[in-house]
Order: sequence, then structure tokens, then C-alpha cells
Amino acid sequence: MGRPVRHEADDEAEVNIRAYAKYLLRQGSISEKRELLGNLRSRLVYLNRRITLLQESV
Repeated sequence: MGRPVRHEADDEAEVNIRAYAKYLLRQGSISEKRELLGNLRSRLVYLNRRITLLQESV
């Protein structure tokens, strides 16, 4: 039936959101950082100098 269709716009949007979050955490104001972190639905884990997100179980 052919090759699956990839939606590059979705992939690109996800990367842009990630880049923007990194930018805010590095150069944003305290209130911008607080708002970003307050809206995360996952827990942040800092281990071996890396920050990862743990997804909550539903």
C-alpha cells in the first residue's frame, strides 16, 4: 500500500518547543521559568548531570 506518510511539520514543531523551553530555562526571567516549570505534567529528575522527565502513570 505504499510508504507511511511522515508529518514533518509535527516533528519540527516539537523540536521548536523543546528549543524554546531550553531558551527560557537558560535566558528567561524568573517568572517565565516558574511558569514553564509549573505547567509541566511530569516530574523532573536530575541524575548524572542530566535532567529528564518522568511521565506520570494514569
